[in-house]
Formats: sequence, C-alpha cells, structure tokens
Amino acid sequence: MRRAAQVRRLPRVDDPLPTFAANLRRIREERGLSQEALALRADMDPAEVRRIEAGKRDPGVRILTRLAAGLDTVPAELLAGIAATASKD
Repeated sequence: MRRAAQVRRLPRVDDPLPTFAANLRRIREERGLSQEALALRADMDPAEVRRIEAGKRDPGVRILTRLAAGLDTVPAELLAGIAATASKD
C-alpha cells in the first residue's frame, strides 16, 4: 500500500513589487541619477525604468541584473526587504 504524500504548504509571499520599486528609486536617488540616466547606464528605455519604479512592470532576472549594474550595486540590494513568510493558514 502506498502512503499518501504529505502536502507541504508553500510560504506565503507578499507582493514584492512595491518594495523592489522603492529600493530602486531610493538607490537611484542616492546615486544622484535621473531615471533617464539610469536607463542609459542600464541600456534600457527610460519608460521601462519609469514603469518599474511605479510598480507597473515586474522585471525579470535579466532586467534586475542590468538595473543593478547601472546602479553599480548587486541585485541583492534591490531585493532587500523582500522575503517569504510562513503561512498562518
């Protein structure tokens, strides 16, 4: 007889975009860069940077890496404060 597989709950993840967008804006401003200057350094369209900072676009790993390089930082700094939390259900 086969035992039923135990179902393990995945961690609950809050929407990471607002935190990511705030981190991006804060770091960009600390570097004294405009959205246009960051876009140029990251080889991106300025409208895309604006959408990401507004939380309207979810950047993938490639974009995350390009933004970090444009800000002369590591991707982890842009992701600071984003974490999964154990489900209370």
